[in-house]
This record gives sequence, C-alpha cells and structure tokens, in this order.
Amino acid sequence: MKKIVTFNDIAALAGCTLGVLLPVLTAGGCKVYPVPTAAFTSSTRVEGYKAASLDDYLEMVKTHWAGLDFDVDCVLTGCAGSAKGVEIINDIVKGLKSRRALCVVDPVMGDDGKLFVMPDQVDALRELVKCADVTCPNMTEFCALLGLDYARAISLDYSAQKDILDRYVADLGVEKVVVTGIRHDDLVSNYVYDQGRVEVITHPYYHGSVCGTGDMFAGVMTLRLLKGDRLVESVRFASRWIMEMVQTPVDHPEYGLPLTPEALSKLA
Repeated sequence: MKKIVTFNDIAALAGCTLGVLLPVLTAGGCKVYPVPTAAFTSSTRVEGYKAASLDDYLEMVKTHWAGLDFDVDCVLTGCAGSAKGVEIINDIVKGLKSRRALCVVDPVMGDDGKLFVMPDQVDALRELVKCADVTCPNMTEFCALLGLDYARAISLDYSAQKDILDRYVADLGVEKVVVTGIRHDDLVSNYVYDQGRVEVITHPYYHGSVCGTGDMFAGVMTLRLLKGDRLVESVRFASRWIMEMVQTPVDHPEYGLPLTPEALSKLA
C-alpha cells in the first residue's frame, strides 16, 4: 500500500479538495495522511464564502514531524490559505523529498483568468513548484507562475497557444508538467511535458464547469503515477475518468460531482 501525504483545504459546502481527495486516493489503494491547510465555508465559487487559513496548525505539523522518523511514497499539494502557509508546506515537502518521496504540486491559484490569491502567494507557489517532480497548473496558473499575459494567450488560436506552452514550459524548472483544461472549439486538451517530450491529450468539451474536477484530476493522475504508469498514461487515464464523471448530472455544479461507488471502483 502506497503512503501519501496530501496538503489541501477542507470546504464545507463543496465537492472538492480534501472532501474528494480522501475517497479518491483511498479507493486507489493508498494510505492517506491528510493535512488541512485552510477551512472554507463553501466552494470559492459560491457567493459570500468565508475562509480561515490554518497556518498555526501547519507550523505545529512542521515542528512535530521534524522530530519523527517516517517515510511516505508521495506528497501531493493543493490549495493553501496564505503565502505563509505555502512557505511552511514548502519546508515540510523538502524534508519529505529528502527521503525520496514523489512530489506532485497542483499550484491552486485560480481559473479562467481570475486569481483568488494575493501576489505574495503566487511568489511562494513559484518556490514550491521548484520542488515538484510533477506539477499540473491550468492555463491561468501557468501564466501567473511565469508572468505571462493570460488575456493575450487565450485570445490566440490553439496553435499559437501551444507555441507559447512549447516556448515557456521548461522555464518552470520542472521535469514533468501537465497544463490542464486548454479549451479550443468544442474540445479541451491537456498538454503533457515529460523531460522535453510533449504530447497533447484531447477530449470533447462539455461546456460547463464543475467544482472539484481539478482536485480529482490531480489525485487520479498521482494514483496512476504511483502504480508505475508513465506521465502521459496517467494523464490519459485521469482525463478519461473525469470526462466520464462530468457526464453525470449534478444538482449544483458548485457543490461538485457525485463520487459514486462505480466511479471509485475504477480507481482500484
């Protein structure tokens, strides 16, 4: 059984972050050590949401774990509540990586050109991404990490957008990068960069946005990597699994997709 530490927030009225990662990773056969980074009253897409960072708790985890001798197979990081929280996570990740843990960083900052974090948190995430073996930003986050003009990038046709990715992806300093959710025409693509080699995985776009799909994508991709799949195979599996999930009707897209027993059984 693989052991994985996952840093992410917990949201009350939402189908995302730790609320979906715990069942997904457990169904995939992992022993999960969850570390909550912030607490949200709902998805950030629900009007009027409130949040509290858990930086003091993260500091306690950092101090406590520094005195423990334990190993894990993987670290998966997602949303944090502040720049300070990201910095603490970075310190903990460096300690776990020194024991050969795979590090997957989902640099959660925003989507569709909108960031919900402050500039100092973007700076802190740039440093955390440098620790990653694999990182999976969406196009908004990719542009933010590299200081690129998102509005200009998405105004271009798909071929020109891919040229931007080809030109700048190595500047992240990570050997394996997946830029997710690149929309064009009636399609959505995931751009996979693996030590200089590029492949693009494309699926139909279902013209909607559902809370939590990014978190589930990162979790399922990580599961497949831990099972020994190559990065492109892991992305293809996660993409297909998500595409099947988004066809399931939901009561409210901001509250997320239903994690049915049938869907979870495909992760074993």
